[in-house]
Parts: sequence; structure tokens; C-alpha cells
Amino acid sequence: MKKILLIFILSIGAGIQAQVYVNVDEANQESSADLQIDSNNSGFGVPQVMLTSLTSYAPIASEPKPGLVVYNPNTNDEIEAGLYVWVAEPAPAHWEMLGGLDRKGTIIQNIDKEFLGYDPVGSGFSAPVPAGLNKQRCARWEINDGGNGHVYCAYTSIATRNFHNTYELAKSIGGYVVTIVSDAEWDFVKDNIINDGLSQGGSALTNNIWLGYVKLKTPGNDDLKYHWITGETWENKWSNNASTQSHFASGEPQPADSNTSTRCTFINRSASDSNRLWRSQTCGTVSNMNNIIIEFNQ
Repeated sequence: MKKILLIFILSIGAGIQAQVYVNVDEANQESSADLQIDSNNSGFGVPQVMLTSLTSYAPIASEPKPGLVVYNPNTNDEIEAGLYVWVAEPAPAHWEMLGGLDRKGTIIQNIDKEFLGYDPVGSGFSAPVPAGLNKQRCARWEINDGGNGHVYCAYTSIATRNFHNTYELAKSIGGYVVTIVSDAEWDFVKDNIINDGLSQGGSALTNNIWLGYVKLKTPGNDDLKYHWITGETWENKWSNNASTQSHFASGEPQPADSNTSTRCTFINRSASDSNRLWRSQTCGTVSNMNNIIIEFNQ
């Protein structure tokens, strides 16, 4: 074994391209393998790296290329012990647990930056807080919990805001007006951002909150039909008649059949609807529109 290992190391040092077989009978050698090891009483060990987060490559010194595999012995609220591979897609780059994909229902859609009109490159936890806003809290919807890895941040505004300046506000700090395309995402946002279910400080968002679902011409879209500003699509509920996983009040959003009118949607304030169902209205300034949720890709 020592001789084989020495030959392997010397071959690498000399730049020799060669296949290496360890304890493999000639009849069982795989021609497509650069390295093949055969044993019935031992395994192949990979480096043990104490990972701390699915979206951080630390303590590895620099961002790895996709495909790097490590064994993580660490366990915390976000990550469990096991083999992990570093992947770049779907963004953001993250660790995926090998053999663990069937346990979680990951809901990830890539943001279409051309459709949105800009590239949202901000980081929610470190994003600046513009004048006139108070930052309440942020929470990440972890990939390991079936989420998309995005960070959602809650703000309260001194003044009421229309949809247009809320869009520009989100753009200025690298995020976008929140989009909620599934029941699972709605549950996460409602529990962790609107109702402050994790007791992260601040207060619950009890007033109206703009959604990034509009019947409005946006930078990457000239079609005056309802759409998510990120180009995302709805998750579906499947039955005899499939429907989207939306939470609009009955008859909403309106008007759905006009080719000329614009419309924006929002999460209804708690004083008007304890279930916080969604409604539509004009995109201009209205009362009680001073709560904001901004979504960040990281």
C-alpha cells in the first residue's frame, strides 16, 4: 500500500497523467476511473470540516468550486452531520446534503433580474437602513428547512409609501418588494416576519404591506397583466381543478379583466382582516401603508 501511495504522489508531482488502482484486480478495473479503490473491510475518508451554515463556505478559506465534498460533524439549528457538496445552482451558492434531498421539499425559483429591472445583490442582515425607516427584524428561510435561502426583513416607515417608491427603496438596498408564491412561503413570512413568531425583537407588522404582485408595466415587462415583479410563477394546488397557492380575499385581485387599468396588491392590515388575506388597490399612496417587507437573495 505504501509503495502504491508513493507512486501515486510521485506521479502527481511529475505531472504524469495515469490511472491509479488500489487493491483492484485487473479484471475489475474500470477504464473510466482515474482512481479506483477496492476493499471489503475499509472505507474512503473525506476531509471533516466543521460547517456552520448552509450558505457559508467557512471555515474553508475561499469559495470552493461546485462539486467540493466534505463531511460535516457539526450539528446546529440549521445543519446536521453528514456528507455535503457545494453547489452554485440554484442560487445562492450553498451546501447540499448528499442523500438528504428527498427529506426536504426545497422551493427555489431563480430571480429574473432582467424582468425585475435590476440585479438584487444586497444582503438582508447587513443591508443599510434608509432614512425614515426602522428595521424590525430579518429571518432566513433555510434551504435545509425546505426554503429558498432568501432573507426577509421587516421595516416600519415614518410615512405611508406607494408601491413605486417602495419598489425604488428595495432596489436601493439590493432587495425587492416581497414575493410569496406558495403556501409554505406564506407560512414562513407570516410566522417569522409579520407576526414575529421567533421573538426576534421589534413589533408585529399590523398595517398594510405591499406585495410584489402587480398589474403594472415594470422595467422588464410591458404586458399589463398581473405578474410577480421577479418573473417567478405560482406554486399550484392540484385537485380536480388546479389553483394557485394564493391567499387573496374572495373576488381579489381586481380588476382582472381590464386592459387599461393598473393595480397593485397588498397584505391586508390586521384591524381589517385578522387572517391577513391579500387584496388589490391602486398603486398610489393610501392610508395605513407604512409596513414594508423586503426580500433579499442572501
